[in-house]
Amino acid sequence: MLFFSNPNFAKPDIASLTEQQRLFLEAYDAINKKDRALIADYKKRLSGYVLAPYLSFFDFYKNIDSTPNSAIEQFVIQNKDNHLSGRLKYYWLNHLGRSQQWRSFLAHYNSEDFTAQNLKCYATLAELNTQPKPESSDKAKALWQTGKPLSRACQPLENYLIKNKLLTGSMVWENINMAMGRDEITYATKLSKHLSQNERNIFQAWLKIHKDPSQLTQPLPSEYPGQVRQNIFIQGIKKLSKKDPKLAQKLVTQDAKRYGLNQAEELSLMRIISLRLARNYQPDAKSLLDQVNETDSSESTLRWQLQLALRHSDWASVLEVYEKLEDDEKTTEKWQYWLARALDNTQEPKKAQQIYKNLATKRNFYGFLAADKLKQDYQFNPSPSKKIDVNELIQKYSQLPRIKELLAIDWLLNANREWYHLLQTAKNDELEAISYLATDWQQHNIAIRGLAMAENWNNIELRFPTPHKTPVLQAAKQHAVDPAWIYGVMRRESAFATDIRSPVGATGLMQLMPNTARFIGQKIGVKPQTYKNLTNAESNIELGSAYLSYLNEKFQGNRILATAAYNAGPNRVEDWIPDDQQLPADQWIDSIPFNETRRYVKAVLEYTIIFQSLLNQKYDRLENYLLPIGQLQSAKSDSSTLVKN
Repeated sequence: MLFFSNPNFAKPDIASLTEQQRLFLEAYDAINKKDRALIADYKKRLSGYVLAPYLSFFDFYKNIDSTPNSAIEQFVIQNKDNHLSGRLKYYWLNHLGRSQQWRSFLAHYNSEDFTAQNLKCYATLAELNTQPKPESSDKAKALWQTGKPLSRACQPLENYLIKNKLLTGSMVWENINMAMGRDEITYATKLSKHLSQNERNIFQAWLKIHKDPSQLTQPLPSEYPGQVRQNIFIQGIKKLSKKDPKLAQKLVTQDAKRYGLNQAEELSLMRIISLRLARNYQPDAKSLLDQVNETDSSESTLRWQLQLALRHSDWASVLEVYEKLEDDEKTTEKWQYWLARALDNTQEPKKAQQIYKNLATKRNFYGFLAADKLKQDYQFNPSPSKKIDVNELIQKYSQLPRIKELLAIDWLLNANREWYHLLQTAKNDELEAISYLATDWQQHNIAIRGLAMAENWNNIELRFPTPHKTPVLQAAKQHAVDPAWIYGVMRRESAFATDIRSPVGATGLMQLMPNTARFIGQKIGVKPQTYKNLTNAESNIELGSAYLSYLNEKFQGNRILATAAYNAGPNRVEDWIPDDQQLPADQWIDSIPFNETRRYVKAVLEYTIIFQSLLNQKYDRLENYLLPIGQLQSAKSDSSTLVKN
């Protein structure tokens, strides 16, 4: 979401605002009403106020068609150190492109400053309409041939290519191929209108195979153009591998030569199929992964070969595949831990112990696991707190006074834009000081981001704050959930940003999906307002904690399974539980099919231990949660497993 695209800013307590803050909000209302005389009066009265640039920005943006270019150019120059400058210039360039002011566009556009596709299209159109170059037509072709629907800015390029007879059949087919690979069926169908009637019939046959790729069991007609036949086959196999990887494997083996696939193309398809088999824990996955890795291994296929070995406690294979990893991958804490576990299980305990000792000095998931193996205390390695000169910092960085005012008037989205611009432009050795100030202003997600950018991992005080402590402790008690676990989930989900919303709709501190919130809210009997207001910290914490409790009970007290289910949904987690064995929990975690869920579970467990040490000055050992997984741990299914967070 663009930072100014939502006019419904949170409404602050007017009584708590200063005179300038009230005037500023009144001025913003005048801008929305397009009362130019009143706007001019407010600008005069607020001259010198730190948020004054926002008035000009919104005024120019909302009236960009009638604002003189000279006024915008002056604003951009005068506010060059303000993120609003780049924002306004971006919208101004779009305006210049839409209104076909090509010479003005070229005078102010710099491809190094703006990488947006629509501006690239306008730049090419500007060249073609003012000073065509030999390479201008090639630029137009490249911008058209992306496999993505054309934006309004880029559509004229297609018209140019057609008009000048530069749109060839092979270009159309290649664009269709890219569109089909992206599942952009509507756009691919639109592109097919540029084909002959016979070619459109071939495309219609492709659509049928895309819908049901098992039709590839019947050979494609030999009269189809060779490259098109190959594309249909390759795209169909990729689609089929999701539904029936065994059939996909059979067809590649059987028909690769028929469709002219070279060794690299055949291997690429086999790699995709092997990963699909592995993610579904299919018995044939190991042999195919072995075959692929023997010919041309990749990071993903090697990782999955190792994960399958872990799934089956095949320690000899772990050691064998480990040696094929890149050197930098071998030294990661993850694979060092599994090297130690493999050595421990192949009669080389002394070597394993030395690796465990090195890992046990670390404050992370694998460090805690290693410390458990050695029966040692966990090492948290905190850095000491520092004092900062707030006034000096505010004077040095112009973003900070603006942020302070934006927070006061509850313009959080704009405040976040200022924070991000500040973190990108500040000196690296001052990011920690900025993070302290962000913490003082209750902007914990910004502090966490700043420390990460500075690669300062040992400032536990700032990286693991405990805001909203009263509602967290109340919810923990009410729903019988460890408060440190709640904090661990919150830290991973939102880094304590209350108003954050994911692209799929997960909202607030514990990133609850609306359906999940409604389900758990109705289950625990709260008022609808509670589960409809997910950006409210107390509501989000209550519902998220109740959902953790529900999942914990559903998975019979297994916190690892409950944590995985919070991320991936209970149905998936049930599918991942082995029904023919009991698997050590650390092996199960690192063989979870989803990369995101695998990382998520390890992070939440690690954070939970850290929050326990902060809240209680003591901690549970990670090994206490590592209950074997399989058979008896499978939860009973019910209709509620349709709810996915």
